[in-house]
Amino acid sequence: MNITAIEPSGNLYGSEFCLFDIIEGTRQTGMDWQVILPPEGGFAKLLEDHGIPTWKILRSSLHTRSRLERFFVYHRLRRWVLKSRPEVVYLNQAGMLRGVNFALRGTGIPLICQVQTLEDARLISGFPNEYSPVAAFIFNSFFVAEAAAVPATKRCVFYQGCTAPFTPLQFVAPAAGDCWKVGILGRIAVSKGHYVLLESTTLLLARGIKNFKVVVIGDGLLPADLERFQEEVRNAGLNAHFEFRGYRRNVTEELGNLHFLVVPSLAEPLGRVLLDACAAGIPALVSESGGLGEFSRHFAVGWRFEAGNPAALTNAMMETMDSYEVRVMEFKTMAANLLQRLDPSSYFSSVENVLRNAAAGNESSVNWLGNSA
Repeated sequence: MNITAIEPSGNLYGSEFCLFDIIEGTRQTGMDWQVILPPEGGFAKLLEDHGIPTWKILRSSLHTRSRLERFFVYHRLRRWVLKSRPEVVYLNQAGMLRGVNFALRGTGIPLICQVQTLEDARLISGFPNEYSPVAAFIFNSFFVAEAAAVPATKRCVFYQGCTAPFTPLQFVAPAAGDCWKVGILGRIAVSKGHYVLLESTTLLLARGIKNFKVVVIGDGLLPADLERFQEEVRNAGLNAHFEFRGYRRNVTEELGNLHFLVVPSLAEPLGRVLLDACAAGIPALVSESGGLGEFSRHFAVGWRFEAGNPAALTNAMMETMDSYEVRVMEFKTMAANLLQRLDPSSYFSSVENVLRNAAAGNESSVNWLGNSA
């Protein structure tokens, strides 16, 4: 079965890793994938290193290009589709839905549309006339699905299966005189809660807790995002309490140098970072928001606090410091349960069923929320 995936960013963030997992997981059962993407970013190299064919015919940041430039890109995409005739097209970012529909018009090739962000869910709600070629919309949480007005017959909610093995690391409280290392992992952005954590840092100091450092793992989507946040840290006089690690591929190694992780997102669609924390067994504090809170509640994993509330996050961090050894043990139990339920083979089988339904000309409306407890 030949499938063409379209990934417009080409970067290496959560949605790209999700697509990579799906490709790797379904290739073993006869799915033959190729990926169309921009030449920039690290995703193409990751795919090619694993023997997955790539076609670099898109332009990075296509949504910022002129209308004429976008037209030529979609026209090139249409010619490629007409020539290669895949059985299914898998669009990994819904923001391109209208352009991809243009490329597929009249071909009869079914489309699967992955919707992983709140912005994309709201965007596609604005053009319902584009829904007809789509055999299934796959959402990563009910939070995102409810923001998109897609037909119920085409709505699927799939939590992500976890391919990372449960390899818990050793975490111990800092010795006297050493400092707590609090991590935040992921793209630097207002929506990811970095500025909430910045305010919480000030509150920790005001409450007399001075032996700690916030370790920021990740970059901004644009250089200006990183620069803006670093400037806010400087203006708050908190340079001594922040360490910027930049983008890191070896997440497990980075987590092993921390004491606990915070995920203070304001409206997270799912929160893949929580899966990374579970695989490493590092205690995670997560905001009670969006798909992240939904996911945390469903699997009873992590400690939740009110999203966008620096005082609530501060309290959660202080409670973790006060009962650290207990929380390490509790979180490892939570994490082992979650990873067992997010069995990747069951997840890939569910995705494969949707793909085969589409190739047969059928719509899909199923949910995969992990295996039963």
